[in-house]
Amino acid sequence: MHTRFLDHRPPLTALAVIGALVASLFFHGRWLGFLSLTLAFEILALLAVAWRADGRFSIPVSALTLFISLFWAWLALTLLWTPVPATSGLNFWWLGSLPLIYWVSLLTSDAEAYWRFVFSVTGVIAVLLAVVALYQYFHLHALPRSVFLYTNSQDAFLNLVTLPLCAYLLKAVAARHRIRAAALSAAVGLLIFVVALTGERAPAITLIVGFLVLAVVVRSLVPRAALGLPFALAFAAYGLAGITAHSEAVGRLATLAHPAQAAATRVVIWRGAVALLAHAPWHGIGLGLFSLAYPPYRHAGDTSAGFFVHDDYLQIAIEAGWVGLLLFLAVLGSVAVTFVQGLPARGEDDGKRIEMAGLFGALLTVAVHSLVDFNFYIPSILVLSGLILGRLHVLSLRPAARRIGFSLRPALSRGGYRSILMLLALIPLLDFSAVALADHEYRVGLAAAARGDWLASDRALAHAERLFPDSDTVRMTRADLYRHLLLYLPRNAQHERTHVYHLAKHLLRRAAALNPLRPETPWLQGELDAEHPSLTGAHWQRRALACYHRALALDPRFYPARFDIAELLLHQQRPVPALATLTAGLPYWYPAQPKILPYYGLSAALLRAQGHPVEAARVSQRAEAIERAFPDNAMSRKVALLAETPNARGWDVP
Repeated sequence: MHTRFLDHRPPLTALAVIGALVASLFFHGRWLGFLSLTLAFEILALLAVAWRADGRFSIPVSALTLFISLFWAWLALTLLWTPVPATSGLNFWWLGSLPLIYWVSLLTSDAEAYWRFVFSVTGVIAVLLAVVALYQYFHLHALPRSVFLYTNSQDAFLNLVTLPLCAYLLKAVAARHRIRAAALSAAVGLLIFVVALTGERAPAITLIVGFLVLAVVVRSLVPRAALGLPFALAFAAYGLAGITAHSEAVGRLATLAHPAQAAATRVVIWRGAVALLAHAPWHGIGLGLFSLAYPPYRHAGDTSAGFFVHDDYLQIAIEAGWVGLLLFLAVLGSVAVTFVQGLPARGEDDGKRIEMAGLFGALLTVAVHSLVDFNFYIPSILVLSGLILGRLHVLSLRPAARRIGFSLRPALSRGGYRSILMLLALIPLLDFSAVALADHEYRVGLAAAARGDWLASDRALAHAERLFPDSDTVRMTRADLYRHLLLYLPRNAQHERTHVYHLAKHLLRRAAALNPLRPETPWLQGELDAEHPSLTGAHWQRRALACYHRALALDPRFYPARFDIAELLLHQQRPVPALATLTAGLPYWYPAQPKILPYYGLSAALLRAQGHPVEAARVSQRAEAIERAFPDNAMSRKVALLAETPNARGWDVP
């Protein structure tokens, strides 16, 4: 390691934080490589801070630092009882981005230079995201969401940047820096215009809340005309968005006149989430497990993806328990206390007062917005919030603030201290690297399987399994690969077929132990039993049905299990319970996708055969709508066969 590089390059910490922010913008819950890169940059930032400290630390004593550390420690403690260690472990680091970046910002030796660099680059990044969103909207005629999957998340991120920029704008106006004020006005107007174009209601309301906080705190520190500048920019941005072709900015805001109707989709989610909370233990179900535990409590009319509660406080209570929620609320409360107690008196340091108002207003926007969304589960928002939180705390410190100072140098030499630092940083870095490589190998395996290259797929999946041994997904996918391989192995290759069958069974048992909440695992176990009775044994039907019912217990809208239960019951000449199983799933909302066509096709056929033509017509209409949306999909051509031939699966019944 080049110690001079670490010793004489102060921006290294800031560069690492910027790296974490940029990487986090591209993680949307799927590509674990981006999450691993984000976390690696965060660890490097913390390493750089500790390296420069040289074993001598001075930590300001505050309620904010105490509670954010206790919250992070509680998240770590929840890993002791989670039923899905891999998911909860990743989510610990994922949610830990907020306290980790806060600690980096708190301990950095040159807070002013660090903040100026990091937030200047962050402002440029926000402007670039806004430009990309405008290109999407006006040129591609698509949703203006830049790199985000969800427009509300983009808006929350832009609001976090907008409020501090407004504070700096007011400072520039008060100091009569015209060029700076003009540049900041253009940036603020652009960011608000993009938020307005999305037409989202919560970001608009929370932005106004932030502006009001800023106005109340600085009302006597800047000229009255300047005080109305952020409001004027917002009014102009929303007015321009309102007259832009096809913009829903004003139309969607008008729905706030009927709040019950505006929040109807959220209320459906919250009802199921509250029911889950009532059955959850006081210490929580485990980090990141809401989407896995939610299906049995999910309302039939819930049209969300089912990943988030759309209320971060409720989701934290479910996943981290009441202790986690109370500690998180304590963090938010201590932010308000830090702001109020650290705010300079009028005339004492007006520039600091204005900046603190902008920072607190930004944090308030995301805290209020998170009542109806999942901002605290978006890594980029967590990184930016930790950065702003650290800056607010630094500004709030008084010269006589109490500190806890300690030094590790009497017990350790410089070389020993830095060796321990490197070792401590290397452990999570190697872990993150393994997760990223496993994710890459997993995707290589999927691509090879799609090409029909079974051997290459198995090699890649086996490599992914070794790199990420706690992942149930890799084992489940590898078992599914073996299940498909069994369909191609000759019937006379009994030894090979038995070996592959037992390998698949072993992988599924291990996957179920690693994650007992995923319905796909018992469903695949049932598929193996149903497709290969000669390998399963005389009770293959009973075993397969038990697996399918276990999958349905985990997720009642898991229609592949319903379809397979119906097929087995038809094979047993039991059409009435087969229809009952199918129709029990029809009230649920499903996304329009071709793979659901066999389920709809078999349901319509049995409804028609058992004298329910009206219901059959309704189900057929659903299927026809999907077929029209996907006219070239081969799945639609299989519906009739699957509906009319109970043994279309091709069971190898001896």
